[in-house]
Amino acid sequence: MQTRGSRRATATDPSAVKRAGDKDPKRPPAPERPAAGEIRPNRRDVFRVVAFSDCRAQSLDTVVEWLRQQKNRPDLAIYCGDDCSRFRPNRGTNFFEKIAKETRFGLAAVLGNDDDSSLRSSISGRKVFEVHSAPVKLGPLNLVGSEGAPKRPDVLPIGRLCYTEDQIERHLRTVLGRVEPGPIVIVSHSPPFGVLDWGVRFGAGNKGSIALRAGMKRTPTTKLVFCGHVHRMGGRAEVLDNALVVNAASHDSETEPIRLADVHLSNIERPQHDIVVQWHYLYPLADLRSICDIGVKAAERLTSAGITCVRDLASVAPQKLSQILGMQPNAVARFILLAKARITCNMIPRERFPSPPLPRIFLDIETDPSPKNDRYVWLIGCLEEPTGKFTQFLARTPNEMPKILRRFAKYCGTNAKAKFLAYSGSNFDRNKLVLHMKNARIAVPSSLERCVDLLHPIKRAVAVSTPSYRLKELAQAFGYVLRHDYLDGLQAAGCYENAFQNGRAVPGFLLEYNEDDVRALAHVVGRVEKITEGCAATEDGG
Repeated sequence: MQTRGSRRATATDPSAVKRAGDKDPKRPPAPERPAAGEIRPNRRDVFRVVAFSDCRAQSLDTVVEWLRQQKNRPDLAIYCGDDCSRFRPNRGTNFFEKIAKETRFGLAAVLGNDDDSSLRSSISGRKVFEVHSAPVKLGPLNLVGSEGAPKRPDVLPIGRLCYTEDQIERHLRTVLGRVEPGPIVIVSHSPPFGVLDWGVRFGAGNKGSIALRAGMKRTPTTKLVFCGHVHRMGGRAEVLDNALVVNAASHDSETEPIRLADVHLSNIERPQHDIVVQWHYLYPLADLRSICDIGVKAAERLTSAGITCVRDLASVAPQKLSQILGMQPNAVARFILLAKARITCNMIPRERFPSPPLPRIFLDIETDPSPKNDRYVWLIGCLEEPTGKFTQFLARTPNEMPKILRRFAKYCGTNAKAKFLAYSGSNFDRNKLVLHMKNARIAVPSSLERCVDLLHPIKRAVAVSTPSYRLKELAQAFGYVLRHDYLDGLQAAGCYENAFQNGRAVPGFLLEYNEDDVRALAHVVGRVEKITEGCAATEDGG
């Protein structure tokens, strides 16, 4: 069984994959995964499933458009619940059916905890299956549904559709007892307890179902569990016993992407089967301003000229776009590529990336939360290539900053031949370190002075499907799982200040946040190098 980034393994190989419970569920691992487009194409022995959940604000047309772009259409689509009323907004539209039409067998869905039970009948249409009420066999898979969310003393019953663990257990015993022979796939709104279920909204804790976890254990032919509910754990997959749990939840904001799990199952009816998961982040196609560097004025000009959506932008001639925006054709060509990247959900190479030579060190710092971030540096993270050695320099309080700067300066001296690499667009990391070193009368290492900011080289090298070139968005699009994707630099700085002001140790998740930023940058650079290696070199290197 393989998720993106774990080494190839089978469901019976316990050493090859992380097992649920091996580590605190609050801090799932962040494996590297293949870039978009590397997943193998459909074969006769491969069954392809796409799954998503908790689309409370995003445009559902985005999913339909993405499916229409697929060269090999999926066999099955799955929706794990919440805001199911949005799929049937009026009598003339049935998004369940529109999505099912783009697949071979159709769409299976359950209701979420925020849905009303009366909406169960809305999960209907040609090739649309509501799987909570009764199991359905589609292709080789037995699909079993479990709607809503659990309610118990440690979990507030939030929403209209909540069940006790006893009710969930009785339901699962009934429906699992009615399935035909063959592999089972559970479609659940809630995750199983302790697996991709750590939430903080309405109180921190495990939000998953104990009964669902027990039901999986009783039924060894369960191969997959698709779920949602806990938004912050969406975009991840983890093994529990013989099954792979896939949390496909999205955040509830129209500016956030739809997280779509693209799952390929090989030889699923055999004990030595293989499951590959790839994540796609689907951004809106309607809003021109969601394309990188298109602001309000440019969007107004485009709309006035009849270019009203991303698809229009992708098909416009460069000469016409040049006239509309008052820019050179070679400059506006980038916008057309960005629109095409958005539609295809792929990264499009523009020119060869000028790869910094080995040895090289990826660098990221954490600073204070003041507007200018110039009071102190409290954490420095470094990842060396090609050795893979990761080093952090932590100031437990701001008063320890000079100490870590001296240690870091010594580290730079030891790695004098390495090229330091950071990501901000303004060489923020280098400039802040140099500022504080000079203030502390520490000699600035020449290797740090030569630090290269990679944002603009990456921006020139690839057209991206994301709304911006923020590292977080690029990392996710290139398949890197951030353990704390809800955090940003300002929030991390605030958590640090809160800890030392109250005499507490620096929380471990802040160290993980910094490490993820460093490793994510290395991951992105590796992917950009790979997809642009066939492009012509530019004057500045490559």
